[in-house]
Amino acid sequence: MKYEGIDNTKSIPLSSIRRIMERYCPYHISMEAVMALRNLIEEITSKITMDAVEKFEKMNKCREAHGLSKLKRLNAWAVKNSEYNINIINGKQNMMNEGLQSQGVVTLGGGKMPAGINTAKPDTTNDQKEVV
Repeated sequence: MKYEGIDNTKSIPLSSIRRIMERYCPYHISMEAVMALRNLIEEITSKITMDAVEKFEKMNKCREAHGLSKLKRLNAWAVKNSEYNINIINGKQNMMNEGLQSQGVVTLGGGKMPAGINTAKPDTTNDQKEVV
């Protein structure tokens, strides 16, 4: 979905952004870094809000179809279920799950072997046998 008409008026105070950054950063923070983060936060917020408004309008249409009155305030459900917000959360989870080790045994064909299949050579897993 392409978002058009993003307003670039800056409304988040830089001092608030700097205080948040100072909690987690032991180094000096440049004004450019604070401004870049503020711009990013405002852009993400505007995209989530625009998508949330679309979801909210669809929800109100469904409410009307069921004979319920329209809601007048954008609710938390619409914001939490914004596609942009979900993509951010899923991206974060994917980054946390990525690693260098495979999640399963890869077979010669490139697919993953189903769980429960013994891949050891015959007679090599018997602990009762004594190796001389």
